[in-house]
Amino acid sequence: MSEDDAPELTAELVVDGAVPSQPVISPDGRWIAYVVAPVGRRAERRTCALWLAAADGSSPPGKLTAGTAADFGPRWAADSASVFFLSDRTGSRQLHRIRLGGWEADALTDWRGEISDARPLADGRLVAVVATDESTEEDKRRRAERDDAIVWGEQLRCSRLRVLDLATGELRTGSESPGAAMAGSWPPGRSAGPTGSRPQ
Repeated sequence: MSEDDAPELTAELVVDGAVPSQPVISPDGRWIAYVVAPVGRRAERRTCALWLAAADGSSPPGKLTAGTAADFGPRWAADSASVFFLSDRTGSRQLHRIRLGGWEADALTDWRGEISDARPLADGRLVAVVATDESTEEDKRRRAERDDAIVWGEQLRCSRLRVLDLATGELRTGSESPGAAMAGSWPPGRSAGPTGSRPQ
């Protein structure tokens, strides 16, 4: 494209643009799943979609999900036949799976806490999940009333390593050994030490 053919850069063009991120290649090396998110947002809720591209460029990229919710964090199944991802499409962030060539994503969890990461295990039966403790009735009341005031040392919910059994749908909490629980309110990348004290 010549310089004369380039579109004029406007505020609308910038805001309506889309940015790819989080690329992950399938275990068989044939596919790349990634996230496409708009630069701006038209409503209070932010949306992003999963896309799929052939690693060798033999076919054009296409959408895996519609992009009507915040779909992100793609992770490949060991057999490269499906993609696990996080989405708030059911109202809270839950783990989902979509099969290549499929039309609908399956919700795999209905956890009453916040799921922040998931990694399918090599055996194809289990998924390691990092999720906060489930909400209490007081948490639900505060959310309904939009009471979002934060008092340091209060209302802390730990993120814990859990394991999802795909056959039963059961999400089990792992061991309480050091490092298995992390204070969910601390900055990303900063975890609780063995005694729960903030690392320096």
